[in-house]
Amino acid sequence: MSYTLTQDNMGNINYPDNTTTVIVKTHVVPPRSFQDDTNLTTVIFKPYIPVWDRSSIEAAVEAIENRMDRLIPGLYEQLAEFRAEYTAAIGDAAFRGCSSLTSITLPPHSLTTIGRDAFFNCSSLTSITLPDSLTTIGRAAFAECSSLTSITLPNSLTTVGAFAFAECSSLTSITLPDSLTEIGESAFLGCSSLTSITLPDSVTTIGGLAFSQCSSLTSITVPDSVTTVGAFAFSGCTSLTAITLPDSLTTIEAGTFHECTSLTSITLPDSVTTIGRVAFLGCSSLTSITLPDSLTRIGAGTFQECSSLTSITLPDSVTTVGAFAFRGCTSLTAITLPDSLTTIQEYAFHECSSLTSITLPDSVTTIGVGAFDGCSSLTSITLPDSLTTIGVGAFHECSSLTSITLPDSVTTIQHYAFYQCSSLTSITLPDSLRTIGSDAFEGCSANLLIVWCNQYFNLEEVDVLQNELVRGCNRNVKRKRDDDDDEAGGAKKRFTYTFL
Repeated sequence: MSYTLTQDNMGNINYPDNTTTVIVKTHVVPPRSFQDDTNLTTVIFKPYIPVWDRSSIEAAVEAIENRMDRLIPGLYEQLAEFRAEYTAAIGDAAFRGCSSLTSITLPPHSLTTIGRDAFFNCSSLTSITLPDSLTTIGRAAFAECSSLTSITLPNSLTTVGAFAFAECSSLTSITLPDSLTEIGESAFLGCSSLTSITLPDSVTTIGGLAFSQCSSLTSITVPDSVTTVGAFAFSGCTSLTAITLPDSLTTIEAGTFHECTSLTSITLPDSVTTIGRVAFLGCSSLTSITLPDSLTRIGAGTFQECSSLTSITLPDSVTTVGAFAFRGCTSLTAITLPDSLTTIQEYAFHECSSLTSITLPDSVTTIGVGAFDGCSSLTSITLPDSLTTIGVGAFHECSSLTSITLPDSVTTIQHYAFYQCSSLTSITLPDSLRTIGSDAFEGCSANLLIVWCNQYFNLEEVDVLQNELVRGCNRNVKRKRDDDDDEAGGAKKRFTYTFL
């Protein structure tokens, strides 16, 4: 059974429950007109005579008839066809949830706008041809059309709206027009069957999460016209093995390649100055990456859990290695840090269990909390004369570290700094030292020899630090209680000792 939507009834849409076909003869399909109609299978758009033209056509026919000896057969119909119009817009959620809809014929020349959620969750729709007149696809217009396998976007289109084709899990290919300038946020999110896509040279912006979780996408070339790639744009593209980035790109935003587990290598263009947080987190197949000389900062968690990364050279322009930047890079055996580096933030190299040695440049002043925590293969480290503070747990569980000399610039060793360094047998503390946190050397080798103020102390003598160690240097000590909760949830006494 069919139902015809006209200008006369569009204000009061009422049709039988068993309707399977809708014929549209209106300028606009009103919002939510057929939403959640699970019996609807076919929609056809046909030309119509606008209400405001009917009287003028009838008057023209009458005038002509009055001047003619005989009626021209079909004159009204001919004039009507000449003046006929097609639908220009499909309103928001007009066909949302029509789960049995398999076929739709859109008007060929007049349609300019497909509204928000217009065909959302039309889960039986397999294909659709969009007319050349179309300029706007609204937010989530075809989202969750899980049977849609292919679509061609017209040359009139400039923007693909946010979530426009999100979760179209059967979509294998899509052709983007040369007119396109922007791919909206999450536009193709979760298109898990999409294997390839060609981005036209006209595109300038790729929105956040635009291709996230396109798990079958193997390669992509980002054109030179692109200046912005949004956060997490390619996250979860687990089959992506290669990507080409343009010289126009200045920032790799947060999570851009997060969990791209098949990506083996990447070259960042010379234009990039910043890599955002967790940009390459979980890229477990990444073995090498070339960083440009323009780079100034590596964000938090940037290369976290890149478990196949064996070596990396940071350019001379980098000043900061963010928190967790290389955490869990279990294959990393060597890293070259530049002279420009001033700060290594917390847990930057946490659990880099294959890292055997590292030299910190003279520019570094602070080693953050847990910076080298769990670097169980680290046997040696060279600390710079610029260093003033060794953070909480900085070398916690560096179980292969046998000896270390702290430079004369160090004034503070915080709590647990060398906790559980079970192979550490020798450490030289500088005269500049003013503060040692409690348990700084707890769990170190029983044979640990500590050299301070030209005197030698064993581990038992350093337990409380205000005794022999302090008296040996003839210094007064100020003890500050700084309680913390232990793992069992009870209060644990913790002290900081300051030498005056």
